[in-house]
Parts: sequence; C-alpha cells; structure tokens
Amino acid sequence: MILIEKKVEILKAVANGSSLSGAGSTVGVSAGSARNALNRLCQVLELSPLVKDIKANPEQYLKKAEELKSAQKPVLRPMLTNKLVSVLKVKDKTQVTPRYLSNITASQLMENGISWVAVTEIQEWLSSSGLSLKPTVPDNDEEIKHVKRAIAVLDAFYFDTELVKEQLNNVIGY
Repeated sequence: MILIEKKVEILKAVANGSSLSGAGSTVGVSAGSARNALNRLCQVLELSPLVKDIKANPEQYLKKAEELKSAQKPVLRPMLTNKLVSVLKVKDKTQVTPRYLSNITASQLMENGISWVAVTEIQEWLSSSGLSLKPTVPDNDEEIKHVKRAIAVLDAFYFDTELVKEQLNNVIGY
C-alpha cells in the first residue's frame, strides 16, 4: 500500500510533466504501481486519473491533493486501539478519543501493559490534536530509565538536553 504522501508525490511529478515511470521512480515504485496509486488518489479527489487530464489542469489536481494531504490526521494502529479498549474497559474503539486519553497518565498506561513505544505513539497522536497525556513526573525506576534513554537519544542527535537533564535531576533528587 502506498501512503497518501507518496501518492501526492506521484501526482505532483505527473503534473510537472513526468511520465508514470518517472513519477514512480521518484518514490521508488514501478510505473504500474504509480498508475494504481494515481487511480486511487484521483478517485478520492473525484478527478480524472488520465495523465493527459492531469497535465492539462495541474493546478486543480495539486490543490485538491494538498487539501487532502493536510486533512489527513494520524491514527493509532488498530491493534493498539483494540488493546486500549480492553485496558481502559470502554465499550468500543470509538470511545478511544484524544480527549479521553488526555485524562490518563503515561504511568497508568504502562501499569496496564501498554509498552513504552505504544505510549510514545499515543503521545504523538494526541499532539497532532493539540493534546497530551495527563502530565505526571516519573515515579519509579522503570519510568526514569525510559526518560534517561529518551534524553540519550536526543543528545545523540545533538539536541540541547541540559534543561531536561536538570529537570530530571530535580525529580529524582540529585
């Protein structure tokens, strides 16, 4: 399955004069896959998937494609959503909303079997809606270990972590 971003890149390449083969190579797929992706995208956009039509009116295609791309919201993986339904003891997945999850702490999720990686994914999802998990300080060795690892990764990518290190030291009492 080709992601919406790649489909839009294929459309942009075709709108800018590329062949299907050239457009596909820009995202690392074959001409046939590019054709299929373009057909599906144009179906969603309610526009003709013919290359000649795209090249005849590229502005219309590009505008609608960008609108679609910007409207895409990240979603949680179905398996994670199902696990949250079970852990949170809600009726169904429609109740697992950003607003609902923003009232839960990372600690509560981890105590109920949600992995650190899944907590990170949930936080990213909430951030895309302008929300966050309920703030709390790390209160056990496992949580502190994960915070230290996050700091180490940021430090490895040359982010300034001094303030975060200082905050952690204040929390753990160093």
